[in-house]
Amino acid sequence: MLVIDTEGNDYLVLQGSKHLFAHRLVRLVAFEYHEYPPWDKYSLRQTVDWFDSMDYDCFFQGRGRIWQLTRCWDAQYEFHGWSNVQCVLRDDPWFLALQPFVVQHAHLASI
Repeated sequence: MLVIDTEGNDYLVLQGSKHLFAHRLVRLVAFEYHEYPPWDKYSLRQTVDWFDSMDYDCFFQGRGRIWQLTRCWDAQYEFHGWSNVQCVLRDDPWFLALQPFVVQHAHLASI
């Protein structure tokens, strides 16, 4: 598990850790997404798609629940507001452990 909380530099840490994800050395990663640099120049959708290409599913994290981002993208998710995102390998036990917390029909207003 990799938990990133670098006061705004989470995207840079993700990029610097590419080899860990590509080699499936991280089972679950949690990071912050927001409107401040460097996130203001990067797309959450591209990040989610990048994780998807390596067999990770990504979720917005809420209080006691999560909303799936992978393979059910909606343009309103690219709001650049401060939020937490988790990405987990699909064939990992953590993926199954998260399933009871997935909100089936997400509405951004409820996040």
